[in-house]
Formats: sequence, structure tokens, C-alpha cells
Amino acid sequence: MALQERLDRPLQRERLLKAAGVSRVELVCAPATWRVVKQHCEYPFSHHKTFPYEASHYPPDEDGFLHVELEGADLARLVQRTYITRFTTIDAARRAVCRRVWDATGAVLDGIDLEAPDGKQLPPIVLDARLGAI
Repeated sequence: MALQERLDRPLQRERLLKAAGVSRVELVCAPATWRVVKQHCEYPFSHHKTFPYEASHYPPDEDGFLHVELEGADLARLVQRTYITRFTTIDAARRAVCRRVWDATGAVLDGIDLEAPDGKQLPPIVLDARLGAI
């Protein structure tokens, strides 16, 4: 296990816990990014559940981005798979995409206060290659 992976382990556990409690969050990304995310988050041994839908269910907006609604179980899967894939995938480009997803998802999840009595609506998880556009 790499040093960075060991250092991120407590953070990964906290993010998994927070993600599992989310009722709904929107992921905004380019279709190509969604394909990478979906491929890494597929349930390989089950034909009953896909992650979570095909991109064709989500027509792109005027900027060409997909708006994908994720539930807690899907978000937890996304956190788990991007945590692992950013260290283990041979393809450097896919590792970079997974790192970007991990960071963007974390930026939203890290803002959740588990001690707060009432949850608030989460902002969307935005993966926008136009740096500075967020």
C-alpha cells in the first residue's frame, strides 16, 4: 500500500460514511468523463444493478454537460471506486480522471456536518475542465 493511500484511508472512511447518508446529489460532467466514471463504478458481478444509468438517460445541457443524479449507495460506490482506482489503474489518464472525481466529490462531502440536526441540500459535484469556471 502506497504512503498516500495509507494517509488517505481515514478520509476515505469518513467520506464513505457521509456518502452513504446522502439522499441525492447531482454530478455534472462531460459525457466522456461520465463514461470513465461509469466504467470504473460498474458492479461487475451483477446484472441487476448498473451504475446508475446510461448516459443516454441524461441529455447534455447547452454547454454539453450531463447532469446525473446519484443516490447515497451510488455515491458511496463512486467514493470507494475512485479512491482505489486513482492508485491502481495502469492508465495514467484514467487515474487522473479518478483523482479529479475523488477531489470534487470530497469537496462536497467534506462540507457535511454529521453532528448537524438537519441536513441541507448539497451543491452539485461539478467536474468542469474549464478551470476557474466553478
